[in-house]
Amino acid sequence: MRLSVVLAILLPLSAAALAHDDHAALPTTGATVQGDLLMLSDSAAKAIGLETAKVRLGEMQRVVRAVGSVDLPWSRQALVTSLIPGKVTEVLVKPGETVTAGQVLARVESVELESLQLALLQASAELAYGTRLLASQESLASDRVIAGRTLLATRTEVQKERARLFFAWQTLQAIGLPPERLEDLRAGGAKMSTVSILSPRDGVVASAGVRPGQMVDPQEHLFHIVDPTRVWIVGKVLEADVGQVRTGQRVDVTFPMLGDKAYSAEIDHLELRLGPDRTLSIKAYLDNPGGLLRPGMFCRIAIERGTEKAIVAPKDALIVDHEHKFALVQESKGKFERRSIETGQLDGDTVEIKNGLFPGDMVITTGSHELAALFAPSVPTSKSAGDTPSAEPLPTRSITIAQGQIKVPTSQKRFASAPIGGRIRSIQVEHGQPVREGQVLAELESLEFQSLQLDLIESRAMLAQARANLDRLSNLAKNDSVAQRDLWEVEREHRVLQNSVEALRRKLSVMGLSDDQIRQVESTDITDPASAGTVSAVLPIRAPGEGRIAEFDLVPGDVVAGQGTLFEIHNAARMWVQAFLFEQDAVDVQTGQKVEVSLASDPSFHSSGTVDRISPVLVSGNRALSIRIELDNARRALREDMSAIVAIETGKPTGRLAEKAAE
Repeated sequence: MRLSVVLAILLPLSAAALAHDDHAALPTTGATVQGDLLMLSDSAAKAIGLETAKVRLGEMQRVVRAVGSVDLPWSRQALVTSLIPGKVTEVLVKPGETVTAGQVLARVESVELESLQLALLQASAELAYGTRLLASQESLASDRVIAGRTLLATRTEVQKERARLFFAWQTLQAIGLPPERLEDLRAGGAKMSTVSILSPRDGVVASAGVRPGQMVDPQEHLFHIVDPTRVWIVGKVLEADVGQVRTGQRVDVTFPMLGDKAYSAEIDHLELRLGPDRTLSIKAYLDNPGGLLRPGMFCRIAIERGTEKAIVAPKDALIVDHEHKFALVQESKGKFERRSIETGQLDGDTVEIKNGLFPGDMVITTGSHELAALFAPSVPTSKSAGDTPSAEPLPTRSITIAQGQIKVPTSQKRFASAPIGGRIRSIQVEHGQPVREGQVLAELESLEFQSLQLDLIESRAMLAQARANLDRLSNLAKNDSVAQRDLWEVEREHRVLQNSVEALRRKLSVMGLSDDQIRQVESTDITDPASAGTVSAVLPIRAPGEGRIAEFDLVPGDVVAGQGTLFEIHNAARMWVQAFLFEQDAVDVQTGQKVEVSLASDPSFHSSGTVDRISPVLVSGNRALSIRIELDNARRALREDMSAIVAIETGKPTGRLAEKAAE
């Protein structure tokens, strides 16, 4: 039945009652609705101030939106610790104060400092005495006044005291005493009662967790120094948008608490894996000279993808009725059609039209919402390809669909660890940075590492003296000029020192020192500790393999334990897709079957592979079978923990093929 509704019948209300939103009141005559068509007279159009605009092909600014927060880059902060345990005697700065590199923050009184200075003084005194005694005995031995055994014992003691002096000198240097202060101490100057805690960088004291009288140890962080003049913007991009985000893209950042001002930056890097909340972290640097942006502040991020050609219409032409969207399209003068449309992105005053309108269409902008109220609340229908009766399906092969996740193969993951405890002196890489095998990632400052080198130097010096003693006694033994027991004792001491030296060499090798570096440590001259330079307490942490830095959570000054993982490195040239099949679907899956993989985050991504591995057992609890597919990742589109859809061609016939197989 032809439905015709005349406005004068449906709306017997006064024009004044219908006026709203600064528009003229609806006319009481001159509008007729028939289905999705509207007939409007000139007088009615004039009464509501009707205006139209043309749908056009224009440029649409593509934007990915995300939320984020302000964070402080690791390179803009440092933690401060004491290298030796002790009691805090002075705290010279407060939170909020500006400090410079090398400025004294606090002073610590330490029993260990006292012990080290005492060891240096004792070794120095014993060495001076032993040196004089040795000179005297060498003169007497040449005249055969004293036994050669006595001379050998004195030489050994002199070498021991020389090594002890060197050890104490180097350790005191490592905890902050300068060489000139040590020279003064050795010459009879006053001992130092405290060691100074220095700021490692310029910045502001963010926290000071120490008070006078407090006992501290090398594992405690005493101060946190920050430089907030440059910050990170850390955004959380939804997995569905990950495929549209790249490094170098411009981002506009707004902070609700700071008003509408937008800050511009560029994406510096993307994380290599998705987080537990199914988002990908992106980071962009932003200058913050006034310190207005504070770590932890919430922000909104608009990531610009560039512009694309798109069909666009004025936003005012869009009519939303519950979940349906429409526009009133002018068919001819005074004749309009209510047309269902599909929209895309909003860009200012325009909206992207994905379906339903074409360039050149005229749509109502002013008056559209008033006129939309005249239509019956029904959904307009539109024909689509799906309305056409379909032909009989072609013969197909069976496809099994499974959900999966992207994983880095275990053989392509590497971990850089701390072989010994210490504190992070410097970090030399950034998140996402490509690294090569052996490249230095960070430097670890460790007194324990320095002590091992000093032990090797001391043992090596004692071994050289034991070797000289053994050679001398062996020559004397040929003439029966020495007791056999004396020779055995020297041989035993030589073997013990050999074993000690070899053990220390192996320990340093495990820590990453090359054979050449170990030989260089062994060749250190300990005759004069003041001129020998400093045995380094800094151990380089090197990349165990090629790849990209996937993860680290460190700042300079961090205290780390021995054997702790510091960096995770991924070589993502090839990736796994790990999918899970229900028990009933796993029966027809075999290795070698063809697989098509797509990503939830990037509809344009499609890759082919084969089933490489099938787990021999079902996953307990949900009775699912795990399969793995290896994919090439040369474009680096795949990131760990992305969701994937896996379509496996099992080869089981369906449709007419299945009927033929049954026959």
